[in-house]
Amino acid sequence: MSAVDDAIARMRAIREELDQGDGAWWFNELYLRMTEAVRDRLASLGFVDAAFMAELDARFAARWFEAFAQAQAGNAPSPAWRPLFDARYQARAPVQFAFAGMNAHINYDLCIAVVDTLGALGRNHPFDDEYADYCRINDVLETVQEQVKREFEDAVLRAVDGATQGAGDAVVHWDIVEARAAAWSNAMVLWDLREREVTKGLFLAVLSRTVGFAGRGLMVPTGAAPALRAASGG
Repeated sequence: MSAVDDAIARMRAIREELDQGDGAWWFNELYLRMTEAVRDRLASLGFVDAAFMAELDARFAARWFEAFAQAQAGNAPSPAWRPLFDARYQARAPVQFAFAGMNAHINYDLCIAVVDTLGALGRNHPFDDEYADYCRINDVLETVQEQVKREFEDAVLRAVDGATQGAGDAVVHWDIVEARAAAWSNAMVLWDLREREVTKGLFLAVLSRTVGFAGRGLMVPTGAAPALRAASGG
């Protein structure tokens, strides 16, 4: 089984462990659908460095599993993840939970996963091939993001007429391609700081808090507040 298949299996297990009244379910579902779409298109994406992408996928997914395990154990995850987990049982629109999770995972976790992957594989500057492959999946992710976003909104509308009014406004400015571009830039900063532990720690602490601040904006209650409970039967 490949690293991508391993990650998909774990996300499917989380899907079964949770129910739709838990905000973490909605992020996990979005992430699962994106990962499945990338897996299904691997042969056609034409990666120059497939080993880099496989290792990155495994390390990136592991950070979600770690944050989830921390929350399940009753421990506070990093500030980047707290907006999702602090509000996971509160009434919000599903799309808000999904995008709050993506905000934490891409804007905070991804840069760490990139640096860890480059280091594990012994790569050095310039990272031209790695960056080209990194960008190669943007179109797939963007397409799935928009498709799932519409499905989440439609599911709520079927349960509560007009319930998602205002929810789209909370996430309309969040762009996965721009977020991934920023994550790569932050990864390059981290790469240069990798032997300066104190400075690296400060950088990551500030980044986590900043991402968490943005996440709280995504979780602000809207006119869709009753939607999650209605859609899940809670």
